Amino acid sequence: MARVSRKWAPAPDNGSLVLPYGCAEAATPEPSVEQVEAAPAPQYRTPPATTPRVPFGTWLLKQDLRDGWIGILAKGAKTDRAFPKQGDPDAVRKRLGETGAEADMFEAVDDAEREWLSA
Repeated sequence: MARVSRKWAPAPDNGSLVLPYGCAEAATPEPSVEQVEAAPAPQYRTPPATTPRVPFGTWLLKQDLRDGWIGILAKGAKTDRAFPKQGDPDAVRKRLGETGAEADMFEAVDDAEREWLSA
């Protein structure tokens, strides 16, 4: 197997990268140098935070026609004048604690929060 020799030249100060080419198999091996411009650093943008468009309390109030615990929770929320319509799931849990709601309602909030976040 032929052996390949590589000779490196010092990098110039203008920001370009120097790549050597040369091979011991050539009749008269003369290393050549090719200059390649360095690629600019990629510009990364931070993706926007994925926040639901509608507040949780508002979303939950629209679920009153559903069956199951989320529907029951939504119907109860519609009758509560102090329900946090613009609130997040924690505000709804706090309100449920203030009203002495059953543990099933807190589980319904957990299920509703998962659906709200995936919507």
